[in-house]
Amino acid sequence: MTQSGKESISHYTVKKCSCYDTCAYIKQWESNCHIRIYPHAYLGQDRNLLDKIDPAREYRIVIDEQFHKSLLSNTDDVHRRVTFDKIEESGWNPEFVELLINAPKDKPLYKYLLESKDEKALSEYIYDSIKISKNQIHEHDDLIDMYPPDQVKFAETMEAKSNLIKFMKVMDEELTLGKSESIAFIVKEDHFEMFYRKPVTRFSYNKDGEQVNMPITIIDADLNKKINDLIFPAVNYFDFNVEKNCRYIQCYNSTNSKFSLKNGGDGRIAEANSLIQRLEGEGKRVLVIGNKDIIADKIVVSTNSAKIHFNNLRGYDGFKDFDCAVLIGRVEPSCDDLERVARQLFYNLPHDLSLRMENLKAEIRGYRLKSGWKVGREMRVHTDPTIQELLELVREAEILQAIDRLRLVYNTERKDVYILTNVILDLDIDHLLQSSEMAQGFTKLSQAWSSVNGVLPLNQKWLELTLPAIFPKGGAKAYFERIGTSIPQLLNNLFIDNPNEVSVYEYSLESNKGSGLKCLSKLDQEDTLTTLGQLHGLGVKSIKLI
Repeated sequence: MTQSGKESISHYTVKKCSCYDTCAYIKQWESNCHIRIYPHAYLGQDRNLLDKIDPAREYRIVIDEQFHKSLLSNTDDVHRRVTFDKIEESGWNPEFVELLINAPKDKPLYKYLLESKDEKALSEYIYDSIKISKNQIHEHDDLIDMYPPDQVKFAETMEAKSNLIKFMKVMDEELTLGKSESIAFIVKEDHFEMFYRKPVTRFSYNKDGEQVNMPITIIDADLNKKINDLIFPAVNYFDFNVEKNCRYIQCYNSTNSKFSLKNGGDGRIAEANSLIQRLEGEGKRVLVIGNKDIIADKIVVSTNSAKIHFNNLRGYDGFKDFDCAVLIGRVEPSCDDLERVARQLFYNLPHDLSLRMENLKAEIRGYRLKSGWKVGREMRVHTDPTIQELLELVREAEILQAIDRLRLVYNTERKDVYILTNVILDLDIDHLLQSSEMAQGFTKLSQAWSSVNGVLPLNQKWLELTLPAIFPKGGAKAYFERIGTSIPQLLNNLFIDNPNEVSVYEYSLESNKGSGLKCLSKLDQEDTLTTLGQLHGLGVKSIKLI
């Protein structure tokens, strides 16, 4: 370094993080350990001189889930813009520059370019532009002798040049695919917004710059094969199906979006707090998961329980000793946010995406219920199936990840998961109930069941006469009109520990006092018949299991 360089640097002091000396991540570089931990952001970065691949060593790469997010180039409007003024200052062919800055906002980009110039001319423009910008970068070899503020200005200039090169390379990739519409670019008033996916370069080259192949293992509970095949095309997939020791109870009457809970959602917030309070009152440690603003400001837990929020829960292993979980709401990105991610991930697909939806549309989808009840609801979906997969990777997968914080595979005692959103999930739901029923811990049917000794007639008149506190006059009719009377509907609403131990019988009474009646029973058929006779005060003429 020159004397002037030393003098300029002496004016600046280096600040060190207070946790630096005890940081486990930093400590790993101070020893010759055989395991290195890197953040996902390193996947798209080349190795530096001190971290080159040693051909004398054998490497095994393990990549944990949701790594594709670190390869996205553009997460908001201000990043990766290619402004018209930078294009005008680029030194490129003036005719090409004029063609670019006059690109219409309401017309497919490549259709416009190919109407103005043939494909060969455009390819030559792109090649020459890349060459010009690369030469401009290599013109400066005296960076180390610059005064530090000049180094910063130079770095900013070089970033703009690198952006221009990437702009041309991405354009060349898309044009090669023969598209008329561009996924990678949106034409704005004074700039192009650029979208692309950074390649994984971390494991590609050894210290001599030679290409190498390393065995890679990817571990991901909600891996999307379409995305993964773009990044790692030669992959063998292995699915591990495990049995989880838990019970899923979900509400059907509310999505509990963040907006709705913030605006007029006090009643549902109260239900959630009542549910948590009830569970804690039973001596349970409760893990509460939801949107950050909601659980931080509106949800109350005891010191024995805990709260974590969506988008900040993957990898946590500190809740495996908790007894149950309460999930409140869901994460649902806007249509525009989804399409921005899709543009980055799939910009170089050979086919176009269906973009520019203003809002997600409604589509009927069905729950999977252990009772066998066939029921569904409208879900918000994207019309493009590829973008819909992205939506589910955010909305549905984040809920499933939250549930797995309880570590439900090796627990000997069953754990309960209360899902306070009606999003349809890839789960076998034990009970689909109203949120108020989840909060109080029982349904009218389970309350009635606990009032009898193993046999519950479902005759509405009998229920209202025998259990008026639960079913006042007219109450039984209204209740069964709401929940239904099929066997799957009855078992779904029988919110008890082991509803599978309960059978449904059809019977008739003597003296034509009733026929085609139903009852719930945990007794065998003979004992059920005897008990029904006692409950009705009449003989039972016939009975059969249904």
